[in-house]
Amino acid sequence: MFEVILCSLVTILPDYLFRRYRQGMRWGKEITFFTMWYELRWGISACAILTISLVTLIFSTTRQQTMLHPCFAR
Repeated sequence: MFEVILCSLVTILPDYLFRRYRQGMRWGKEITFFTMWYELRWGISACAILTISLVTLIFSTTRQQTMLHPCFAR
């Protein structure tokens, strides 16, 4: 959950702020729940890709560190 919030702050929030202040689109008028995917598609796609990459990176590095230690159990 933390990864999704972090990635959305990096991808979706700047995309929304650009559309809000540079293009003049307002929530509820030009950007609605029905047009959200179309208007914020690059931010949402980047957030999903970044989240999956971050989770994969975290799990792969922790898995490799545990595999480096030999098991001495008899």
